[in-house]
Amino acid sequence: MRGTFEAPERERVDVNPKEFYLKHTDQIKDHYDIHEVVGEGALSRVKRGVHKLSQVTRAIKVVRKEDLEWGDRGKLLDEIELLKELDHPNIGQVIEMFEDKKKMYFVNEMFSGGSLYEAVGRDLAFSELKAAKVTRQLLSAVSYLHAQNIVHGDIKPQNIHFRSPQEEMIKLIDFATSRRINAEHAMHGVFGTSYYLAPEVIEGTYSEKCDVWSVGVILYILLTGEPPFNGATDQEVVDQIKAGEFALEGEHMSHVSQEVKDLLSQLLTREENRLTAQEAFHHPWFELCKAIEEEGEEVDHAKQQHIHRALSNLRNFSTKHKVKQSALGYLVQHFMSMSEKAELEQVFNALDTSGDGVLSKDELLDGYRKYYGDDFNEKEVEALIGMADASEDGLIGYSEFMLTCVNTEKFQTHAKLEAIFNELDIDKNNRISLDELNQFLGSSEHMDKEALAEEFAQVDPTGQGEITFSQFQVLITNLLQ
Repeated sequence: MRGTFEAPERERVDVNPKEFYLKHTDQIKDHYDIHEVVGEGALSRVKRGVHKLSQVTRAIKVVRKEDLEWGDRGKLLDEIELLKELDHPNIGQVIEMFEDKKKMYFVNEMFSGGSLYEAVGRDLAFSELKAAKVTRQLLSAVSYLHAQNIVHGDIKPQNIHFRSPQEEMIKLIDFATSRRINAEHAMHGVFGTSYYLAPEVIEGTYSEKCDVWSVGVILYILLTGEPPFNGATDQEVVDQIKAGEFALEGEHMSHVSQEVKDLLSQLLTREENRLTAQEAFHHPWFELCKAIEEEGEEVDHAKQQHIHRALSNLRNFSTKHKVKQSALGYLVQHFMSMSEKAELEQVFNALDTSGDGVLSKDELLDGYRKYYGDDFNEKEVEALIGMADASEDGLIGYSEFMLTCVNTEKFQTHAKLEAIFNELDIDKNNRISLDELNQFLGSSEHMDKEALAEEFAQVDPTGQGEITFSQFQVLITNLLQ
């Protein structure tokens, strides 16, 4: 029967792909071709980089050490540590770091769709359906941050990018002003950009709800093409924000529904009356837009196939020990193509109906019942969560989902294996040693080095201590079975 499933005996997955953030001691030019500048900040330039072996395009943040005060260096490294912790499909990820005598290089995901700021300048105003898609993703990311006790502090269209020109998938970036929330103390100090500042930030004492205000300002701009609080100078803008008066009527709002006006009124209000990010995510306007969109569009068979395939991979996922988990975690973090990652991100967001950035038992059960049939039962889902839940919180996080739902066959093509082999071959002698493997896979605290030595010995029967590409192919096949 389709819904009958005997969960195979399997070990809990302890590895998270984000553990494979690599800090390199060799030169970045050995790994990346670095091209034009795509962005600039106060202390950095962002350049387009192409990983030489995988051909994956990434954004490389280049910081000159001479431009940094000691405190700036500490803040920069704090930002990177924060990004290493964050695990949400709508938050940009940091991949690895390089450092030489003069510069530091932070390698991040690259988004080719341009910023929301550019999109607003080009399109002037979005339809409600498109505005809803963008805003709901943003609220999901903000809700996740607040659940992790983190305030972004500078949410604006310039810090929101589209993954690609063909997609409406967004990514929140730039955590330079982010701060951790202390439940016992309010936050102080003015950070952010004037148009998007909440009134309580201007007053100097605020909470995480300042991010929700910024989302409200962005939503208003998406719908009308103009900010709710405007002025010829920053001071005039600040005065308008303090007054708290903005227009929900008039010609520029004539095409806007009452439902979204209601949401705006609950976002752009005093802090004590403002919705939380999670409450805003569940506002009826989003469900209304979703229903209108589904009514007018054809069934997206490709999306349904992606979801079915991902859930099948999760259902059949099995790994017997930490070496296999570590190998897969490293490959997911460093060798997944943008299209492969985008496919799973789309699936994760479709299943995450609560918008909190994690999958609960009920959400996963709903997904299986929708794509596998009504007879899919709770015990099966509990077994799958028990296996995939590396953090042991009863939920499946984004990276846990990626690890257990990825199509491992994509890593076993000749071209992909050759790229992986050449990356691991540090001394470039066309062979890989056990030490070289350990340098990459050993970055996970859960790595079992004795088990790796045993796996290595199986493809190195003569005990040479190094393996060729053909032996490496067998090793990867064994690990990913």
